[in-house]
Amino acid sequence: MVLKESFKIPNMSKLYREDFIKGIISMISSVFMKDRNALILKKELVIYNSFQILLNLYMIYGFINSFSIYNPFLLKISFNDNLRYYTYIHYLSKYLDYFDT
Repeated sequence: MVLKESFKIPNMSKLYREDFIKGIISMISSVFMKDRNALILKKELVIYNSFQILLNLYMIYGFINSFSIYNPFLLKISFNDNLRYYTYIHYLSKYLDYFDT
């Protein structure tokens, strides 16, 4: 009986509410964008992609010192400031990835 008491069914009304809001936003945006041309962002995307490539090369350069042939998955290593910094940069770069979509 303990298992049944600890198992909770998720609140489905919240999920339906989120889908309803997404549907309303989709309908409003399709009406708003009906007579508009798509944006042309070729120069901006070249700059953005170049920055992403440089940032990823920078992170690879930082992480390469932590890897070794005998320990490729970084098991049981000391988490030093250098590794902490490049891990932080990696997670910050994930916020930049949202601009691509």
